[in-house]
Amino acid sequence: MRNRLALVALVATACLLAGVLLQCGPGRQARVTATPTKTLRPTFTPTSDATPTSIPSPTSFPTLSPTPAPPTAAPVVVTVAVTEVVPVTTPQPTATPTLRPPSATATRKPAATRTKTPTPKPTNTLAPPFAGKIVKGYARCDGYYAVTGFVTHANKSAYPGVSVGIWSDTWGGEVKVTEASGKFDVVLMGMPFGKYYVAVVEPGTCQLPSAVGCQRRSNVLEVTITEKCSGSGANQVAEVSFVGP
Repeated sequence: MRNRLALVALVATACLLAGVLLQCGPGRQARVTATPTKTLRPTFTPTSDATPTSIPSPTSFPTLSPTPAPPTAAPVVVTVAVTEVVPVTTPQPTATPTLRPPSATATRKPAATRTKTPTPKPTNTLAPPFAGKIVKGYARCDGYYAVTGFVTHANKSAYPGVSVGIWSDTWGGEVKVTEASGKFDVVLMGMPFGKYYVAVVEPGTCQLPSAVGCQRRSNVLEVTITEKCSGSGANQVAEVSFVGP
């Protein structure tokens, strides 16, 4: 391509030079006064016709090729393996029972003991001429507690003037003398509930008014006075009887 352009430029220059020479030659001869020397005409070497320059074919514009769209990024599929974690049940430690130190043993306070009055039981030097027995008991809820009874002869007549003693393990007791009807009563109101002893005694041997030291003239009867005042086993008044000669 460059060679062709250079050749065209060269031919054009040659043509331009030839034209200039043709225009300037005759004029210059007319002005010459001196006899001109025969001037040799320039010999023109026939120049081969210029090779027709091929018209350059129109430059083809580059065809805009559609730029391929960048490949769409394929979605990355992330496969997450889900492993089911089965919780392992950790066995809880078994609580070991802590042995407690032995509790302090409660020291029982000694119960207040009553000073027991020594009650010497009546001595039997003679065969008891009186025989005693328990007749029955009575329940009363009016606060009255007593031992009552009768002393009779063998023919069931009243036996007045007989001394009857009553005492307990913690009480020195009391001596009562039967009335004309042979009846006696020993009231125990204010005394503790529990067992009492009853017998015919010899009054001259007693430490009156208590029954301490009395000589017994009958068998000893044991009666119980209860706090319970109703129902089975209730007994606030005990009745006894003695039969003498």
